Amino acid sequence: MSALIEQRNTTFWTIFVQEGVWAPYIGRAMSTQPYTTRLPDVDTELDQLEWRPITPGTSGVLSSQPGFLSTTFVHTVKLMLIGERIMNTL
Repeated sequence: MSALIEQRNTTFWTIFVQEGVWAPYIGRAMSTQPYTTRLPDVDTELDQLEWRPITPGTSGVLSSQPGFLSTTFVHTVKLMLIGERIMNTL
């Protein structure tokens, strides 16, 4: 998949999640158009970027670990798809 298509796909799902979270907060239904965009893929390289806790007094106590940013995003999208079905049912 080309980088441009991948960026568009990520942008679509980011906006989808934001719409799904924001709409009930302001008291309206999700307003999404029918879509055929495929779900995002996990980027294993991005997942391995370091995450370090930034909490005062914990330096040396907690070591750095993989951030799993991409995996978190993919599962957030899947949860929002479930949330969309629930909101549309209600």
